[in-house]
Amino acid sequence: MTQNNQSSSYRTDEQLLAILHDIADWVIHGRAGFALDHAASLREALGKSASLAQSGATMAAITRLPNECITIFPAQVDRLRKIAAGLEVPAVILSKWSAAAN
Repeated sequence: MTQNNQSSSYRTDEQLLAILHDIADWVIHGRAGFALDHAASLREALGKSASLAQSGATMAAITRLPNECITIFPAQVDRLRKIAAGLEVPAVILSKWSAAAN
């Protein structure tokens, strides 16, 4: 009997967004499974994977280690990156004009 490792390590976008800022050991893997970088949260790993892609590196997956063994493949990484960017609230900048409005 063979075990389907992908199904045991797969999480939905919603499940991953729920742990976006949780502290954990995330590894960004390149070709042949080589570790390209490490991150302390999924949000940080998404940002680092975008930076690596811009520098020309090929990302194969992001994994959470050691106990939960969550694996996120590039298509889902792209979706999560877009969703997470939409969740970020821009900073409010106070100026003399904003004080005058109140």
